[in-house]
Amino acid sequence: KELEGSKKKAGNLEEAIKLYEKAIRADRAVLSEDDFGLIEALRKDYEVRFASSPLDLNLIEGMGFIYAVCFSNLKKALEFYKKLYSLSSDERIKARTQFLIDRLTVQLEMSHQIQSDALSKNREERLKEWNEMEKQERLAAQNEKANQQSERLSELYRSRDDFNARLPQIEDQVKYLEEELDRTDGLWHATNNRMYRRKRETAKDELDAKKKELEGSKKKVEEIENEINRISKAMEAEAAATQKMPNPDNPENTVPTSGEDNLGVSNPSNTPFVTPSNGPSQPDTSTSIGSEVPSTTNAVETPLPPVGGDQDPALPTESPDFPANSNSSQ
Repeated sequence: KELEGSKKKAGNLEEAIKLYEKAIRADRAVLSEDDFGLIEALRKDYEVRFASSPLDLNLIEGMGFIYAVCFSNLKKALEFYKKLYSLSSDERIKARTQFLIDRLTVQLEMSHQIQSDALSKNREERLKEWNEMEKQERLAAQNEKANQQSERLSELYRSRDDFNARLPQIEDQVKYLEEELDRTDGLWHATNNRMYRRKRETAKDELDAKKKELEGSKKKVEEIENEINRISKAMEAEAAATQKMPNPDNPENTVPTSGEDNLGVSNPSNTPFVTPSNGPSQPDTSTSIGSEVPSTTNAVETPLPPVGGDQDPALPTESPDFPANSNSSQ
């Protein structure tokens, strides 16, 4: 019972695959509906049969049709249609196949151009983002440096003010010690008293130390002034350089115009890709040899050679989807 059920299920699937293929050949809109796995089953069915009969023209056409229509794999579809063209001896089949090869080639080139154009736009967007990020990083670094310089200047100003506030006091102390030294020196010479001599030597040592302190304080103030001037000039120079810096948002500074773009992608011709105004965003699904192929803006349809006068080249009724010989293997 399980074996009979499996055979019945396999038979139903085989029939469903055949019906689904006829449906999509008749109306491509079927592809927009849920296929319940039939597209993949159809591909596997063709692959199994093609593996055992690689020269069957019907199977070759079917493989090309499935890859072009069901999977939009134009490169793979072209391989099968070119093989079909080389193996077929029927001029009607060769003419129709060549037409499809030309159409798919144009569509593949258009697809590559559209992808390249999209990549180019993405590169431009990335360049703008990177330039903006670099701009923000530069501004952040400049602000950080400016803050550090401002803090340093504040420290220097405070230190300079402290020294300037102490200098008059030190100068007064030096003046007092000079007067004290003169007084004790006069007393020592007048009295020749050893006590005044010791006071005189002490006053002289204190005066020398205070003068050194005064000299050191003045030198420190000079050093502080020099550092203040250096930092101020550096800040002014950086501000002037920032004003002269080119604007990253200017397209002339961000978008390469010739040679090679910023990502190293060569463009010797300097010709931008142009997206066709009426070009399809996806490969055209009307690639079945047995169905009427509508013309496109980018593909010029070459009229098929008439058969038996001016009549339209009719397809055999035995295989409406493909003009192969009626005795070809299925």
